[in-house]
Amino acid sequence: MGILIPLRGRKVHIPSGRHWHSRHDCEDDRHPDYVGRHTVRDRCHIAVCEANTGMMDDGWDDPPPVPSPRQMGMLTGKEILLLDLYSFQRWPDVRAAFDRFGSYTPSWSAARRQAIADDGDTDWWNAISSAYRWMMGEMEHKGMPCPNPDAAPLWAWARWVDSKGRAHTRPDRRYSGFRNQYDGLELLHLRVDESRVLCTDFDQYHCVINRWPCAPLDAGTWPPDEYDRWLDEHWDDPAEKKRLQYRENAIVDPKRLPDRWIQACLWTITPHDVADIRPACGKPDTIGDHG
Repeated sequence: MGILIPLRGRKVHIPSGRHWHSRHDCEDDRHPDYVGRHTVRDRCHIAVCEANTGMMDDGWDDPPPVPSPRQMGMLTGKEILLLDLYSFQRWPDVRAAFDRFGSYTPSWSAARRQAIADDGDTDWWNAISSAYRWMMGEMEHKGMPCPNPDAAPLWAWARWVDSKGRAHTRPDRRYSGFRNQYDGLELLHLRVDESRVLCTDFDQYHCVINRWPCAPLDAGTWPPDEYDRWLDEHWDDPAEKKRLQYRENAIVDPKRLPDRWIQACLWTITPHDVADIRPACGKPDTIGDHG
């Protein structure tokens, strides 16, 4: 139906004294109960049996062979990087779009309607939409043209970090950073060519939302006086200068993702992109090499 954004449900506020702390500093550690998994084929087969639309031929849900990045590179003459992304979505909406169009692109107008229905007014949407527009503009700047006038980004997670500093790829809905944020949604595991994805730092994106100056990613290692001085020097920067800061300091290279909370945006997914669907309570994939 619309964009499902990692920020949704978190109230954004301007910090007192120009200081703010990551919400992850306050997270407690959770050890989830793990559940079984369902493959795309199983879920799609059940869905088609329930819908019984007659639109699909027998065997439509047989997954196509997925070429390896090396094979793709041999075919195209360039290196292909497939990113593992995880997106919380309303699977019936995605499935219906797959059935009708062969792909799924979120709708800006539908996302707006849903946000207003959820909140009862337009305040949240009006406050956040300019940051969404910034994201869309940066996607186009990267060479990802908007597919239609009503298109909105599909939001996903590329990486997240628990309270002990361990980096993961697959979200765990029982972890404090995800708890009660995505009730009733399926978790789609996507494997997507990085050229179709814009990755941004989740915490740095709050600067975009609030129109704050955006310090470099390593600013957290600066002495407090140096950080305060940087904020004082840049707090009243003009909008154009801040936009340059956002591009430099909020966008991250998908080939070298830092061990931080990293969100990913893309325009469209197809059935070929979906590697798995699950209830979002599975054991997280820990990244072993923090190099």
